[in-house]
Amino acid sequence: KHTKKKKLHSSPLLITARAMNKTVYLQGHEHPLSLVNNRDGLECDACDQSYRDGYFCGECKFTVHKKCAFVFNTQECKGLQGHKETLFEHPSHVGHVLKLITTGAPDHTDPNCHICGKDTKRLLFHCSICKLNLDIDCMVDALCARARFNMPWHHHPLLMVNFNGCLLCDFCGLRFNNGYFCPRCRLMVHENCVSVFDSPEINHPCHARHPLKILTQGAPAYTNQECHLCGEDTGNLLYHCDICKFNLDMVCAIRNPQPASLSNQKVHEHTLTLMPRLISFLCDACGAKGDQAPYVCLQCDFMVHRGCTALPRVIHINRHDHRVSYTYPLGRPGEWKCGVCWEDIDWSCGAYLCSTCPNYALHSGCATRYHVWDRIELYGVPEEVEDTEPFKVNQDGTIAHFLHHGADLSLNKDGIALGKGILCGACVRPIG
Repeated sequence: KHTKKKKLHSSPLLITARAMNKTVYLQGHEHPLSLVNNRDGLECDACDQSYRDGYFCGECKFTVHKKCAFVFNTQECKGLQGHKETLFEHPSHVGHVLKLITTGAPDHTDPNCHICGKDTKRLLFHCSICKLNLDIDCMVDALCARARFNMPWHHHPLLMVNFNGCLLCDFCGLRFNNGYFCPRCRLMVHENCVSVFDSPEINHPCHARHPLKILTQGAPAYTNQECHLCGEDTGNLLYHCDICKFNLDMVCAIRNPQPASLSNQKVHEHTLTLMPRLISFLCDACGAKGDQAPYVCLQCDFMVHRGCTALPRVIHINRHDHRVSYTYPLGRPGEWKCGVCWEDIDWSCGAYLCSTCPNYALHSGCATRYHVWDRIELYGVPEEVEDTEPFKVNQDGTIAHFLHHGADLSLNKDGIALGKGILCGACVRPIG
């Protein structure tokens, strides 16, 4: 007994290189296109919508979404012998094939779509025999007519297609092969991720008052597109509360949800509670500004970034010979300078302090940079104290200091004037 498999729509690739490559070739365009990732303000020449990921031609300034480019790959096409390009068919124009053009309507043809009458823009489908043009939306309508899979969480039927590992699932963010595609919304969902949407609503601890509904066509017009926890653009796929106008993107809702409260954190002795709204604040743990949902302690008027809730207590950095410990607040008022960036430290916020060198302090963010800290937490680990001098005097009168490797230091005996604001690299005090 044979099991009938679902038919996957696949056609000769219009994009002949995978999306992870830097250069791709789009059928209908004479120049190679460069892959563009995470850039705001780029406008697609196919749909006129702005996008962050897509393809760009530096020769003729042509740009197209990754997802709009994929629309062409799912079209039923007809390859003709002797033709390098892929040709397309449309049910309203039977008998003639259409060629994809990315340079606008040819001369002596009507630039408006033959079906809907709208301007075809730069990307269109052209019949050289009838001298007519179709826009991408009307080609999408034909593609939608072939969609057969209905999901309770989406308003349009979906196609099941092979993505060839080129594109990312709108839910999990991973590359995949088989999945579901909505030509009209450009929604792409991994086949393995569909089960997550069995229920159109979820209860989320960050918004316990009301259930959140899944939306697959972007946030409603009465609210903004931002996730109310991380501030990122929610895109087409999000969870939404229409009563509170509250949005969560897939990362904060499902993939990496933020806990509603945190206990036993190293930066604060009380339980910290997530404030699920975007506000501007000054982080008490690091002294930097924040514009995402903070964790707060109302009892202490304490507010921190999510990333600062897990700051280590005791660390060793590559800029200082002694351990430094997280201290909140830094302590006495004064002019504190960071031993890494040399900028001022707000003494009312948390920072890292050396117990041996009382004037040596660092911003929390500077102390925990990847190129400064080795990622090892030393809290509870006994410190091995070495009774060594901070420098060694050489025969020529110069010194070799433990904080200045590679070159010896000589004393400024000639009275060479030093500029104002010069700080000692060891104790961070002003010189002179």
